[in-house]
Parts: sequence; C-alpha cells; structure tokens
Amino acid sequence: FSQQQNRKPPALVSCCLDARYQKDEFSAATHGGTHLDAPCHFAKGRWCVSDIPLPHLVVPAAVVDISSQVDGNPDVHLTTDHLLEWEEQHGQIRDGSLLLVYTGWSMYWPNPLNYTGTDVRDKNQLKFPSITGDAAKWLVSNRKIVGVGLDTMSIDIPNGTYPDTHVTLMKKNIYGLENVNNLHLLPATGATVYVMPMKLKGASGAPCRIFAQLSGSSVSSSAEYSMCSLYCMFFITVIVGFIMVRT
Repeated sequence: FSQQQNRKPPALVSCCLDARYQKDEFSAATHGGTHLDAPCHFAKGRWCVSDIPLPHLVVPAAVVDISSQVDGNPDVHLTTDHLLEWEEQHGQIRDGSLLLVYTGWSMYWPNPLNYTGTDVRDKNQLKFPSITGDAAKWLVSNRKIVGVGLDTMSIDIPNGTYPDTHVTLMKKNIYGLENVNNLHLLPATGATVYVMPMKLKGASGAPCRIFAQLSGSSVSSSAEYSMCSLYCMFFITVIVGFIMVRT
C-alpha cells in the first residue's frame, strides 16, 4: 500500500537543449502505508530498523490464508488453531521464516471506512482482522520466526487494552509488517521474501518495499542470474583494485 501522494508537485526544469531535469521532496510517517515495525517500537533495548540483520530480511515465507474464515468479518483473527491447522497441511514452520497472514482485507484499501472500520479519526472505533496474543505467544515459545506480516493496519487486535502481540513478538526481536499487499499471489510455502525498509538509523519503523521470488519460476532464475552477475562484478572490481594498488 502506497503512502499518500506528496502534496508538493515535482520541480521540472528545462535544461541542456532537449533534456529535462526533475527533483522532488519526500516525507512520510514511519508507521504509515506498507511499513516495518522494528522490535524497538514496543521493546526497549531491542533492534531498531537500522539494526535488523540482512539475513532476517531475505527469508522464506510461510503464508497462512485465513481469508475464507474472515470473509469480511473484522472480528476474526489469527489464532493458534489456525497455525496448527496450517502445519498439519504444510509441515512445521521453518526456522528463520517470515510468517505472513492473508486475511483478504487488502481488497478494502484505500476506502477508510471499510479498511479501518471507521471514517473518523478515533482509534477506539478501529475494526479489522489481526493476530491474537495467544498465537504470538505460541510462536515465540514453539517456533523460531524472524518476522510476521499481514494485510491490515496492525499485527495487534484493535481496541485492545494492551498491545499483546507487538510486545510478545518484539521482546524476541521479531519485527512486524503492516499493510502488506498482494499476499494472495504467494503460495503457502516456497517463496523467498525480500523485506526492504528504508534504513533509518534508530527509527522504530520505516516505509518498506516487499517483494518475493517464487521457487522454480523464470523470475527466480532471472533474479539468481542477476545476483550471480552482481557478485562476479563485485569480486572482479575488488581484484582489479587490489592489483592496481599492488602495482
């Protein structure tokens, strides 16, 4: 989900005969649109955005689809039973995985009334599917995931008296992804997800681009070829630089 469009239009300048020059200004909330909640958002002394290791951001995905159970009902949330049922079908959630929850709620974006449950700025009236605190506790006690994400505004149930899911996960340095789109395109297992937040030093959250590779696809093969080429070019550059310094 994109941030609200920048209200200030880009500056366009004619220069250099038939060329054009454009510059822009950018500002955004750290917890708006598709974004990452760093563990320090709710847990003192835990990772902020700039601290999260890269191996935690390029990870296998376990996608739990509860959209048929939700079916437009904002009071249906991911439970431990959903996780156990998923594992019966797909096997145990792999260590180091990102758990993604597809509720189907993304279809309501960007209508504020349908997506948030209210058309006024009142957090006490928010209604949308999320993740129960019990499910979060089961995950930290029984599995070794690096993050969770879903296609609604928050990984916590709205109107709760305590942010149980955030606190439970983030005390264990598990990050959250909110307002994630297109989860229906991912299989239950087999996708590698790239979580690319802006690297804001010391920030509790950041706008985030998230994309995935599907194993065995031409996209995956092309990406692997591109990464291999990139690594080769890097090592060639290092070797050439070393030779030039030596000579």
